[in-house]
Amino acid sequence: VVVICLKMLTLMVETDEQSDEKDLILHYINFVFIIIFLVEFLLKIIALGRHYFSDYLNILDFVVIIVSIVGMFIYDFLQKYLISPSFFPVLRLARISRIIPVIPWLVAFVLSLPALFNICLLLFLLLFTYSIFGMFTFAYMSNEYKLYFFESFGSSMMCLFTMTIATGWDSVLRPILNTPPDCDPYMQNPGSTVIGNCGSPTLGIIFFSSYIMLSALLVVHMYIAVVLETFNMDDTENLSDNELQMFYKTWRMFDTDGSQVIQYSQLSDFCDTLQGPLRIPKPNTIKLIHMDLPLLPGDKIHCTDILLAFTAEVFGDSGPRDALKARIEEKFMTNKLPKLSYEPIGSTLQRKQEEVAAMVIQRAYRKHVLQDRAVEATAADPVWFLQLSPGPPPGAESVQCGSTSVSGPPSGH
Repeated sequence: VVVICLKMLTLMVETDEQSDEKDLILHYINFVFIIIFLVEFLLKIIALGRHYFSDYLNILDFVVIIVSIVGMFIYDFLQKYLISPSFFPVLRLARISRIIPVIPWLVAFVLSLPALFNICLLLFLLLFTYSIFGMFTFAYMSNEYKLYFFESFGSSMMCLFTMTIATGWDSVLRPILNTPPDCDPYMQNPGSTVIGNCGSPTLGIIFFSSYIMLSALLVVHMYIAVVLETFNMDDTENLSDNELQMFYKTWRMFDTDGSQVIQYSQLSDFCDTLQGPLRIPKPNTIKLIHMDLPLLPGDKIHCTDILLAFTAEVFGDSGPRDALKARIEEKFMTNKLPKLSYEPIGSTLQRKQEEVAAMVIQRAYRKHVLQDRAVEATAADPVWFLQLSPGPPPGAESVQCGSTSVSGPPSGH
C-alpha cells in the first residue's frame, strides 16, 4: 500500500506542459515501480503456484502488471487515445479491501438493486409526466439562460432531472415568474397559436413545489432508505432462506442419521459439495484449518459451528449471531432428536498443530532408532565397521609389537 501511495504522489506532480527533464525523471520513477510490482508478482507465483489466480486481487495485480509493461512500449498511443498507463498501478489500491471490510457493503448494495430498480421506474414515470406537462405549459416563456428549459421533451427531461436533488430550481422558476413589463403578453410565437411569453407564477410555484417534494423528498429519500436499510441489516439477514435451505439439504447427505454432527474427515468434501456463496472449493484444507472450528469428542464438528464460520467467512463477522443460531435450531433441531452435548475438546487448528508435532516426534524417533541400530550393528560386527571407517574406530587400543604398531579393537571384544 505504501508503494501504491507513492505512485499516486508521482501522478499528482504531473502537469500538462511539464519539462522534458521532469518527464524523464517521472518515467524512470514509473519504471522503478513496475520493477517492484513485477518482483512481488514473481515471488507470489513462486510461493503460491497455480493457487495465485484463485484470488481476484491477485488477478487484478496480474492485469495491472501486464498493462504497465505493455504500456511502456506503446505509451504514446495509450496516452493519446485511451488513458495514461501510469494510472493503472493505482488500481492496486483495491487491496485496501483486505484491511477495510468493503465487500459486505458492496454485497449489501447489490442486494438492494432490485428495489432500486423499482424506484428508478417510479422516478422515470414522475419525470415523464412532469416533462409533458411542463413542455405544453411553459415552452414559450422567455428564458434568458437558454440552457435547459421546456422547449422540447428532451430538454424538459434534462431540466427536471437536474432539479431532482433540489439544485438549480430557482434559475428555472425565475422565467416562469415573469410578468409585464419583463415579458410581452402579446408576442406572436412562430409555428404556434400560443400568444405571449409571460409566465404563470401561481401555476409555476405549484408545479415546481410538487415536483421537488415528490422527487427530492420522496424518490431520492427512498433510494437512501433502501440502501441504508440493506447496509444496516443484521449479518444473519445476509444468509437468505434459500442458502440456508441449500446448506440443510447438503448437510443431510453427510449426516444421514440426523445427529447434527459430521466427522472431521468429511468436512473438506462437504465444503466442496455446497453451492452458492457458502461453497469452499477444493483445495480447501488450509482455509478450513484457519477457521479454527471446534471439535467435539470423536473428531466430530457441529452444524452450527460450520454454518456460523462459513457465514462469517462470506459476509463478515461484525454482529451478534443469536438470530442466526435461532434460525439454525429451527431447521436442524427437532423435538424427536435429543439435545446433543456440546462440549468441544479442541479445534481444527489445534488438531493440525498436534498432527504436525506428532510428525516431528515420529521423525526424530525414527532417526534415533536408526542410529541405535547402527551402533548395535557396529558392536556385533566390528570388522564390518572397520571396512566402512577410514581410520581406527573410537576407543581402539594400539599395541606395540617390536617395531610394528598393530591397532585392534578394545579388549573384551
